[in-house]
Amino acid sequence: MSQAFTADQIDALCAAVPTLEYGALGLEHQWRHISFALRASNQAESHEIRELYSRFALEMTVWAMQDAPLDARLLRLMADMDALSGCAAGLPVSRWLETATAPDLSDPESADWHAAHTAPDIQRALTASRLAGPHSLYWINAGINRALACGDFELAQRIADSIPESLPAREALHARLHAEITSHTLGTEQAMAALQQVTHPGFALWHTQQTATLLLQLGERDTAASLFRDLWKTMGFHPNLTLQTYETSAPLAKSPLPDSLNAPAIVLYSWNKAEQLRQTLESLRTSDTGDCPIFVLNNGSTDATAAVLDREAAQWAEGRFRRISLPINVGAPAARNWLLSLPEVRQRPWTVFLDDDIILPDHWLRTLWSTAQAHPQAGAVGCTITDHTAPHAIQCADFHLLPQAMGQRSFEDLQEHAFVYGNASGERDTALTAFTRPCMHVSGCCHMISARSIDACGAFDVRFSPSQFDDLERDMRAGLAGYHAVYNGSLRIRHMQHSSLRQANTPAKNGHIFGNKIKLEHIHGEKAVARLRDASRTLVLDDLKRKTARLHNMAGA
Repeated sequence: MSQAFTADQIDALCAAVPTLEYGALGLEHQWRHISFALRASNQAESHEIRELYSRFALEMTVWAMQDAPLDARLLRLMADMDALSGCAAGLPVSRWLETATAPDLSDPESADWHAAHTAPDIQRALTASRLAGPHSLYWINAGINRALACGDFELAQRIADSIPESLPAREALHARLHAEITSHTLGTEQAMAALQQVTHPGFALWHTQQTATLLLQLGERDTAASLFRDLWKTMGFHPNLTLQTYETSAPLAKSPLPDSLNAPAIVLYSWNKAEQLRQTLESLRTSDTGDCPIFVLNNGSTDATAAVLDREAAQWAEGRFRRISLPINVGAPAARNWLLSLPEVRQRPWTVFLDDDIILPDHWLRTLWSTAQAHPQAGAVGCTITDHTAPHAIQCADFHLLPQAMGQRSFEDLQEHAFVYGNASGERDTALTAFTRPCMHVSGCCHMISARSIDACGAFDVRFSPSQFDDLERDMRAGLAGYHAVYNGSLRIRHMQHSSLRQANTPAKNGHIFGNKIKLEHIHGEKAVARLRDASRTLVLDDLKRKTARLHNMAGA
């Protein structure tokens, strides 16, 4: 018997918990969902609705704690809930809470920790007195997260090994942390072996989800799908789990790549990234691109880009690879429009845009094409973009618009309306983003746009030169014209650079971004943004409810 919420229950829940339909990945998002649900439960008038909100809050707390077992807020809530329900399944959450609370980080003595973002600095800051003191679990948790963020997995493991021997259920906690660290450092089989050591029932949800994820990586889709379905049936509701369970149970049909003029054009532009461009083009050449023509625009580069393109052109069959050289850098939107204006590109139904610093897997184009065939009304089709080094933090997944009241303002003297929600951005890579659904926007790092949407609403706006927001603004314009974006997270693209917003590390770069944000606000006013936000959210919620109903039918519920 499935315990999963019905479509009607999800409707009621998402009405009380803003942005829940977009996802529940990442500690801060999970904590916000829990807080809204608890508040709604206290205010609910009917017993049935109150129980619905309360159950969701409890189950999301249990899930989140297994995701982040040393977060003090979750441990405190779990300790309160456990007195009523036994939801901690025997984990000594009250005892762990005693040393998981944060010290006073405003103390001048914490300055070394605030500045510790490299492995040597992290190691120096985590003194013996901190790791064994009254806040030991806080420091262990913070140290592991920072070590993983900078890619030093040996350091992360050494920090996990420093859990005090006297801690109740130490071995259970150590096994859980070791399995997570191993999943980012070693091969799938080694990660599976480490996961088998996680036997405490207090980590059962996390264990099942991780096992299913590793089985997917090993190509055992049917077994993984069965595990995801079993997990889904035990939960009231987790949006990502629902979407992932549906994806593994009813995978998108793969369409063969078209030939002749039906094949999409693959285009990219580059400015002074010769080495990254070489790696990108090599991965492109060794991937499956069918009969698609390749167009590369050298956007006024002064480095070795021209030589890279000369060598690359010799590797392709005659007529497949074309170079265009400009004397100056015309900026991203103008470069994209230049490529779209080429007669050989303009006559094709789809155009694929690639950044010049990505690594493409073999199947990438067929995945995008299959997604487009399943969603012919889409204006753009995109995928997951991650860091190219482990732990492969997610740079971009699917994007949505936040409710007006939840937006974080950039300006004091400008009435803002467009607040973009980047689902799972900054989180370590997880299979729970590997689903397909409509959205407001997909990353321009690797996306395919339809000629129909360009005909309906135009190409890229050159007012956003040299970069930032031109792909976002075009997707907004296409969405308002009825050509929504579609995200397929099963495709992972490794990005050699940080996203453009994360590279904003100078006053000039920040000023440019803020300037383009002002342009975005003036192009799309309050009514247009509200209309797009409502339409996009309806598509997402309807997709979620439809897949929920299908899963209930599959389960015989």
